[in-house]
Amino acid sequence: MKNLKNLLSKPWQPTPSWFVLAWSLVSLVGFLDATYLTIQHYTGGNVNCNLFSGCEKVLASPYAIIWGVPLALVGVAFYLLMLLLMVLHWEHGVRWALLLGILGSVGAWVFSLVMIYLQLMVIESLCQYCLLSALTATTLFILSLVWLRRQTVAE
Repeated sequence: MKNLKNLLSKPWQPTPSWFVLAWSLVSLVGFLDATYLTIQHYTGGNVNCNLFSGCEKVLASPYAIIWGVPLALVGVAFYLLMLLLMVLHWEHGVRWALLLGILGSVGAWVFSLVMIYLQLMVIESLCQYCLLSALTATTLFILSLVWLRRQTVAE
């Protein structure tokens, strides 16, 4: 708690451009991945799954939709939000935007772990697009840890 208080009250090290670029590119990959799945969901198109044979089974499972909304659409909104938060932070210096992005990356990483578990243990199939989303969420989480470490080391 003390470290969080220090992080919020003290001046930050400037966010390096490599971090902004990496975060933005990863968010864009996640956005494109989720957009593809969302389009396929709403048009009824077949998902081209060439690494694993279980994409259709995963995407047709009850776990692919929450409260009537496809998880792919939730992913579109999430990755777009991550990109917009980074732009808001980078262009306008809004601190809370980056902190919200970091918090979101933690939540997305945990959610991805749950979804991978469901694919492996419950559905017993893998979806390459779902795994790509898990990879992008994990990468955002790792970038968040790197950024936080950079801020705490500079104190």
